Amino acid sequence: MRGRVRMMSSARTSLHFPDMVPVASGDSVARLWVEAVPRKSYFRSTDVPGSRLAVDSVLSRLAVDGGPVMRVRNGLYWKKPPATRFGTARPDPVAAALVVVGKGAGPSGWLAANALGLAMQVPARPTLAIVGRAPKGLLGVAFTSRSNLARLSLTPLEVAVLEVLRDLPRFSEVPWPDTVRRLRALGDDGIVDLNRVAEVACTEHRAGVRDRVRELLAA
Repeated sequence: MRGRVRMMSSARTSLHFPDMVPVASGDSVARLWVEAVPRKSYFRSTDVPGSRLAVDSVLSRLAVDGGPVMRVRNGLYWKKPPATRFGTARPDPVAAALVVVGKGAGPSGWLAANALGLAMQVPARPTLAIVGRAPKGLLGVAFTSRSNLARLSLTPLEVAVLEVLRDLPRFSEVPWPDTVRRLRALGDDGIVDLNRVAEVACTEHRAGVRDRVRELLAA
């Protein structure tokens, strides 16, 4: 019978429960979950199973110098890749910022042009366009706030398209016809949805952006 108690003959009678599996502690559950997270991935403390006390305890031990995770900001962590002879990599500030701010955020300025293949220039301090107020406690990245809530439907790269179209010709190293060809190619390849960008552009207040979107779709 499964789980039956066996009596062991000895000088003292002992009980043996061969089919019972030890119950993992809260610390063990949280630690195993973190170990299963892919390298270079972000996760929040609220994603980790277990009581808040157990999770916070495990994360505080794992996020020490030389540990497998890094605390990016309050409640957000990054699973480190294996160390190399050059040391341990650090999380990309732009990727971390996009995780923090969530929907409607994307590259702006030269970062947007570079991400779309319209410029080789890389800004010393990358800028992200976000909906609402800029978060605090994030280093290595600047923010520019936008008030258009319709942007929440866009992917980061679609935000980059909108930002380039609203700022042309300031942030671009190619003429307008080449910009059109490049953006159309991204749309044809399914990397961005130009129709969705056009819908959001119609709700923007920046002068000229709607005209540029119409030219882009008509090309």
